[in-house]
Amino acid sequence: MPESTAPCPECGHDARRIPTETVRNMVEPFENQTIEDDAQYRICKTQDCPVVYFADELDQRFETDAIRERPNFKLESDADPYPLCYCFGYDKSHVREDVAENGETNIAEWITERVQSEECACRWKSPLGGCCLANVREAIDEAKTEAAD
Repeated sequence: MPESTAPCPECGHDARRIPTETVRNMVEPFENQTIEDDAQYRICKTQDCPVVYFADELDQRFETDAIRERPNFKLESDADPYPLCYCFGYDKSHVREDVAENGETNIAEWITERVQSEECACRWKSPLGGCCLANVREAIDEAKTEAAD
């Protein structure tokens, strides 16, 4: 069954559901007190839209300036730092440095081991509300391509 989406009230792009606890943990103090347990929150990943989370039924929006962590999906790909893994603190510069020095990196494998050991807290630490490994692997491929050029 496909995941239910709804349009972002600002940009109109599809926004998927996100766990309420992710929103509560990502939104700055005091603003997070307005989050309703029974509301359905959504995430807008459109880069140039200021809205990160919203709940239509409450006419509630949380924009990038109200988010504790820099949502990587709202940043330009060359932003520095460009966060990749919010649980363990890796960003694109770590991946680039490791690939430049060693021709390879084990960051994705190391994170995978931590996830399998249940040491991650993606639902609470990542603005995406989930695992970052796809972003990490994409950054590794990008760094390898850059190193080969």
